Amino acid sequence: MPDFSLPSSPSFFSAGTSNGNYMVILPAGSLHPIHDVSTVVAGEMCIPKPVSNAADPNIPMVILASSTDSPQSKTTTIDNKSSLPTPSITTEKEMLDRLEQAVDLWDMDEHEQAFPILKELANEHPQAVFMLGEYWEQKQDEKLAYEYYLQAAKQGHTDAQNAVGICFKVGYGVEQDSKSARHWFHMAALQNNANAQYTLAKYFAEDKNEGKYAKWLQKAANGGQTDAQVEIADNYEQGQYGFEQNHKTAFAWYEQAAFQNNAKAHFMLGWYYCYGKGAVAIDKGLAMTHFLKAAALGFQKAYCPLGL
Repeated sequence: MPDFSLPSSPSFFSAGTSNGNYMVILPAGSLHPIHDVSTVVAGEMCIPKPVSNAADPNIPMVILASSTDSPQSKTTTIDNKSSLPTPSITTEKEMLDRLEQAVDLWDMDEHEQAFPILKELANEHPQAVFMLGEYWEQKQDEKLAYEYYLQAAKQGHTDAQNAVGICFKVGYGVEQDSKSARHWFHMAALQNNANAQYTLAKYFAEDKNEGKYAKWLQKAANGGQTDAQVEIADNYEQGQYGFEQNHKTAFAWYEQAAFQNNAKAHFMLGWYYCYGKGAVAIDKGLAMTHFLKAAALGFQKAYCPLGL
C-alpha cells in the first residue's frame, strides 16, 4: 500500500477517478474507506476541492485535484473495505519550525522536553534521528544510540556517519570493526565533515601514507577542525610528514586554532611572540597574554614560562 505521509519536499499521491487524479484528505487527519475510488497513482501538485464523504457524511473531505489529467504509469488498487494509512499533515515549514524548537530545547539542556518532538519528527528529518541517538547516548544506552546514529547515517547525515564511525572504532553499541569504522569516516569525510576528515588523516598517518595524510589533514584544517589546525601547524613548524618547514605558515595556523581557544595553539603563539620566530616581531606582552590563556585552558607547559 502506498505511503501517504508527506515528505519534506512536496511529493503527493492522488487517487484516480473518472474525473481526473485526486487525493482524498480528511481534516481530522485520518482516511476512511473511499467507495468511489479504485486506484491510487502518483500525482502532480494538487489544488483543494471540498466534497461530501460517502463513508461518513458527518466528516467532510477535501479532494486535492491534480493539475494534470494524465495518471502516472504505476497504480495500486485500493481495497475499499480497509482503512488507509494516516497521512502526515505537517508542512515542511511546520516540520522545520518544530525541529528548531527541539534544537533550542536541547541546547538549553531541556532534553526531556525535546525528546517527544524528536520522536514526532523521526520520520521527517535525519537531524531528529541523529539527536535521538545523542539522547540515548546521554542515557548510556549504547545499543539504541548506535541504532539511531546508523539510521541517520544511512540517510546521509554527516555527523551521524562520523558517530557511526566512532561506534565501530571503539565498539560502542556494536562490535568493534576498524574496516567499518574507516568506511563511515570516509563517507562523512566526502561530505566535508571536518572531524571525520581529521580521523581519516590519522588513519593514513598510521598507514605511512603521507600523501593522503596531508590531503585529509589539510581539508580538516580548512574545515575548522582545531586539532587538525594545530597538527598542520606543528608539521610546518617541524618540517615533517611531507610539509616543508615554514614558520610563517605555522604561525598562521596556530592563530586559526587559537581563535577557537585551543590551549596548545595559545602556548605556541606565546613562544612565537616571546622569541620572534619566523616573521613575528618580539612582543613580551602578547607572549604573556597567550601563555596565560593556555594556562587557563589547562595546558601544563604554559606554567613554566609564567614561572608557576
